[in-house]
Amino acid sequence: AHHTVEAIFKGLGRAMAEAVRIDPRVKGVHSSKGVLG
Repeated sequence: AHHTVEAIFKGLGRAMAEAVRIDPRVKGVHSSKGVLG
């Protein structure tokens, strides 16, 4: 189960990075990382 969660977070992080790269106006991604742990 741990590996599944890890894969999900990796995919989520990649999606967030893509969103930031496409839209530079998106802010708060770095701060939300602390919330996600």
